[in-house]
Amino acid sequence: MEIAFRKIGKSPQNFELKSDLLTFKGTIRYDCANLLLLNARIEGQISLNCDICAQDYTAQIDENIELFISDGIYDGDNMDVIEAQNSIVNLDEIFNSEVELYKNDYHTCNSCK
Repeated sequence: MEIAFRKIGKSPQNFELKSDLLTFKGTIRYDCANLLLLNARIEGQISLNCDICAQDYTAQIDENIELFISDGIYDGDNMDVIEAQNSIVNLDEIFNSEVELYKNDYHTCNSCK
C-alpha cells in the first residue's frame, strides 16, 4: 500500500495490511516539520529459527511500532525516522522491514529456554 506524502493530514488515517499469519495495523498522520508519525502494531504468528538448536518453530508476535517518516532526506537527531522515496510512503515496505528486524533478533524455542 502506497500513500502520497501530501495526502496525509493531521487527523490520523487508519490502515491495515495482512501477510500470511501477520497483521500490521495502525494510524499514520502528519506530525511536524515534514514528518509523519506512524503508530502501529504487528500481531500474529511468525516462523522463527531457534538460535541455540536451529530448529524451526512458530511464535506469537505482538509488537508496537512508533516511528517517523520524513519526506526525503532527514537531517535531525531522531534515530527512528524512515526517509520516504519520491514523496511516497510504502507501508508494505515498512511492514516487511519491521518483520525482518524482529526475525533477526535472538530467539529460542521452548525446548531451549
